[in-house]
Amino acid sequence: MVTKQDDGGFYLGADVLNNTQKNFANQVEFLWQNGYEPIQLTRDEERQNSGSEHKILSLLGSKMKSSEKAIADRLEQAVSTPTANANNLIDLETLVNTGTLGSVSGSTVTAWQATVTTSGAFVTQGLF
Repeated sequence: MVTKQDDGGFYLGADVLNNTQKNFANQVEFLWQNGYEPIQLTRDEERQNSGSEHKILSLLGSKMKSSEKAIADRLEQAVSTPTANANNLIDLETLVNTGTLGSVSGSTVTAWQATVTTSGAFVTQGLF
C-alpha cells in the first residue's frame, strides 16, 4: 500500500456519499526462479556400490546433501553479490540502489525507493 484510504467521512440522513476511491496499492508480479544442481552416478560408482541397496542409497544421499549445500551457497551468493548472469536473483544491493522489485520500478513508484539516513542506513519510505 502506498497511501492511506481517506475518501470517507461522516454523514447524516440522506446526505450524498463520496463513492470515489483512490488507487492506494500497487500490484506486483514476481516470477518464479528455479535453482538446480546436477547429480550424476557413473557406471563405475554403480559397480563399486553394488551388492547391497544400502550402499547405492548411501552414495546417492551423500551426493544429494552435497547438491543441497551447493544450492544454498549459490542462493546466498545470488542475494548478496551483484552479478549479470541471466535469470539470476535480484541481489540486495541492486534492490536498494534501484528500488526495482518484481514488476514495480522504484524510478516510477517512489514508495518502493530506499533512502539513506544521515547515519548511512537504508530505510524504506512511507509503506505501512
